[in-house]
Formats: sequence, structure tokens, C-alpha cells
Amino acid sequence: MGPRSILIIGNYGAGNLGDDAILAGILTDLKAIGYQGRLAVTHGGDSSSHELYKGLQKVPFVPAGIRSHFSPRRKQATEAIRAADLVILGGGGLFVDTESRKAPWIWAAQARACRRLSTPYICYGQSVGPLKTWAGRFLTKWTFRRAKAIHVRDESSQKLLKSWGIDSTCGSDAALSWLQQERKKIEKQPVLLVALRTWPGIDTVTWNQLLKPIQEFAKKKKWKPILLSMDARNEEERSALRGTGLEVFEPTSAHQAFEACQKSQLAVTMRLHAGLFALAAGLPILALSYSTKVSALFESLHVSGSVTVLEQKKWSDKNLKKELEKLKTPSRFDAETPVMQSRAFLAHALDLH
Repeated sequence: MGPRSILIIGNYGAGNLGDDAILAGILTDLKAIGYQGRLAVTHGGDSSSHELYKGLQKVPFVPAGIRSHFSPRRKQATEAIRAADLVILGGGGLFVDTESRKAPWIWAAQARACRRLSTPYICYGQSVGPLKTWAGRFLTKWTFRRAKAIHVRDESSQKLLKSWGIDSTCGSDAALSWLQQERKKIEKQPVLLVALRTWPGIDTVTWNQLLKPIQEFAKKKKWKPILLSMDARNEEERSALRGTGLEVFEPTSAHQAFEACQKSQLAVTMRLHAGLFALAAGLPILALSYSTKVSALFESLHVSGSVTVLEQKKWSDKNLKKELEKLKTPSRFDAETPVMQSRAFLAHALDLH
């Protein structure tokens, strides 16, 4: 019969268009396997990709701070978990502590609430790491060991969990299910799309160093370099993008961001989901890997054609110029196999097989 009510917990409705696409992918997968029960989702209150959240009950996730124990949001979140027959702790890179040490604590708090209220949960479309702190590793192990079932989006995460004695199924990032469905024929424009992001150790000085060879390459090709903003609520990052002097496209939905990728000729991406959007659009891609989660996902997808993943230590002017010149054909990957593996896992976890 399967669960009659599901709560999907993740960083949704927080302005991050990649996270919006992940939720869209989970909803696409649930529909594909025939799930017809009630759905609720944690929502941060942002209006990005509002069309994706229509018809869904929106609830806060469990606050993890000490003072937030007395917040009305805690009661609402607890009631939502209690009302659910199953919780899906949705991807993607929730359990990583290189940007914020709070992240594993925040998401482990959701799992602890599920345990306390006797609501089973599964991990779906997750990646694990990098984890630099003992606390981050402890909380991550605790969360995954108590999950009813585990699905990860890359082989590197699966290997890490296996080293901890935790079994998992490897599929793909949930966003790919939605992206494959949304792909359409769109007339190309002379645009080189660039998706940068802020990250510890990566600032606007680094951006300017990266943009110089990218702009030179675009000029040679007679393409217009346009920066793609993927975090609608991160005003500091958006301001920094505008400060580069290049045109910035600031979409308010994942649909708009994907459409921009489909219109472009080539993409240079730091943001992981901008890379996935470009891959689903079949663009030649230079992926600038600032974290192992970026390189691990591209490796798991076994991409071919014009796709280069350049590790941060190799971000030199010379290397960027050389790799950009190599990108001459569309990118390709086997989308069907990992998506079907993911859906088979989900159907089994929901007892809908």
C-alpha cells in the first residue's frame, strides 16, 4: 500500500535554484512510480520557483539552535513529522561542513525528530562530504545509520558510507529526473554562460582571474559572456556578480535558469546544479570543481563529449584557455539508467514495487 502521507525535508524554498530543482526531481520521481498520497515539504519562505510548490503543504524544518527550541516553528515542524507516514530526507549535498559546520547538525536534527516521533525516514539523492570535522562525521554517521533506506547520488558517497559499514544504493541527483522532462528545443543564442559562486577561499579576486581567459575566449568566438545567478536570496553573492561589470541573468525560478542553459552555446560552471542544468541541455561544459562533491557527481554520471572537470588547484590562466579550446562537441551522458535506478529504489522504499 505504501505511505499515505510523505513529508519531504530539505533546503527548499530558500532561494537556491539547484535545491528547487532537486525537489522538482523528487516530485517527478514520486509521480513516475505512481505515488498518489499527500505531500508536504519544508519551505524557507522564499518565492523562487513558486510554480514548483503549488499544491504542496509548506512547513518549516525543525530548528536546530538552542533558542529555537521555544520557537513556534518547532511545534509546526514537529506536528508535520508526526502527521507523516514517511519522511524523505532529500538531497543533495546537505551533509558537508566545509562551508558551514552547522549543516550536519541542522539536518541531523531532522532525523532525530523523526526518531523521537517514530516516523521512519529515508535518505534520497544525498551526497556525503566533504566532512572535515569530527562532529560533522559523527552526526552524518548517526543520521545515515538510522535511515530506513539510503540512496546517494554519486559513487564517492557510496564508498564513504561503505567504509563506515553503511549500505546504500547509488543513482543520480534527483534534479536530473525533472531536467530530462523539461528539456525542449530552443533556438541557440551567441552566449557563453558562466555560473560562479562564493565559497571559503574563493572571492572576487579569484573570480576576476577566472573571468579574464573566459572573456577572451568568448570574444574570439563572438559570444556574449553572461553570468548566471543561481541563488535568488543570496544578495551578497548577487551584488558581487554585478560588480564584475558583466551582464548578470538573475532568474527567479529553476525553469528560467534551465531555459538560459538551453539557449547558450557553452557553459563554465562552478555551481554544481548549473553544471547539471548545462549537462541536461547538452552543452559543452567546463566544470570548475571547488569541492569534491562536484567532481564526484560528474564522475558518477560517466559523461562523455565535451565535458571537462577542472580541479581548483589547476585553475590557471593557461589551463582555462587550453580546456576551453577543447570544448567543441555537445556533452553526453546516460540519463535513463541512473534515473531508473533511482526510481526503482524509491518504489521499493515506499513499498510500491
